[in-house]
Amino acid sequence: LAPPLPQPQLSPQPLAPTPLAAGRGYQPGRRVYVGRAPPDAGWRDMQDLFKAFGDLLHVQVPVSEGGRPRGFGVVELASCEAATAALRHLESAELNRTRVVLRDDTALVQALGSTVVYVGNLSPTVTWQTLKSHLRVLDAVVQVPADPTGRSMGFGIVQLRSAQAAETLVRHMHDTVLDGRHLFLRQDVEVVARDEDELSSEEQEASSTNAPSLLEQLCSWVLHAPPLIKSGWSDGVPSVWAPAAAGALPPFAELTSFEWVQFSTRMLQLIPARIDASSIPASWERTYGQRLEVRAHGFCSLREALSAMPTVQLETVGSRLLVEPTGWVDGGAAGADGGVALACGDRKRHRPSTGAGRERERDRDERERRRPRWER
Repeated sequence: LAPPLPQPQLSPQPLAPTPLAAGRGYQPGRRVYVGRAPPDAGWRDMQDLFKAFGDLLHVQVPVSEGGRPRGFGVVELASCEAATAALRHLESAELNRTRVVLRDDTALVQALGSTVVYVGNLSPTVTWQTLKSHLRVLDAVVQVPADPTGRSMGFGIVQLRSAQAAETLVRHMHDTVLDGRHLFLRQDVEVVARDEDELSSEEQEASSTNAPSLLEQLCSWVLHAPPLIKSGWSDGVPSVWAPAAAGALPPFAELTSFEWVQFSTRMLQLIPARIDASSIPASWERTYGQRLEVRAHGFCSLREALSAMPTVQLETVGSRLLVEPTGWVDGGAAGADGGVALACGDRKRHRPSTGAGRERERDRDERERRRPRWER
């Protein structure tokens, strides 16, 4: 028998990428860049954030070769319309209580460009040789970072000669299947620092825009608000804040508060000269249109409130309490007997400047008080 004829040796041909399912493959405009992602945010958190906008083809949260989050993520949706809707509705979204910055990833990559391609969603068994053979890049540097135990970290880095070559690789090899997984390819660009700066600028602009309106609201409240009363204290009138507990003591007087400054200033305007303290409540209500409530400022009586004011001085004549501005005697007009003119009701008399004269003045006031009203 004649020997069999030798068969021709066929040269090995590279395997073609796995055919893509309908609707998959790289399409510009379907990706959303998520900046300022918190370190504890994973792909499941981003999936929950975008789940209202339809199917998600890829959700990537890149990490460094040391395994640390890089501060951003990329989400690829099923259509350009879904990506546009997500950008519009998630403009002020938060991820794990952190405000994130959303951008059109396609426009971002085209504006910056890169010679490095990030390859995500790798199987743990894929090596750099396997990845380089699948991508069919002969003049590129391919790396598949591994953890300290030697296990693949699930992504690869491809360094090419030009940004044009990197863009071509993404367009042709994105979403191809390697070891049962759809690969995610993207030109490796990030704007983490710009995300922080833009968000800070937006917050400053918003605060400067809101400041005038907030100031107007505050001024309006100051002009139209009820009198400043603390702790709900009121002498028979419901407080502007809250009712006081029955039998409770008045709050401690805060002599450095704005409420006390307001109270003491108004009180001093009602005491231009030496007057009877019993006339102050009526003058207060007539002048300011509201009832005088000393307990609301932490005092049990009008005498106690006046005693706390360094701008007035008190004097007791019998059962009467007289009050006058501090230093008013020295600043008054001297009379013929060396005293000072004193206003008392509708009359004017001279207040002696000597101790004996002051004693006679008290006796005269006491006799005047004891006289029947019809004789006065």
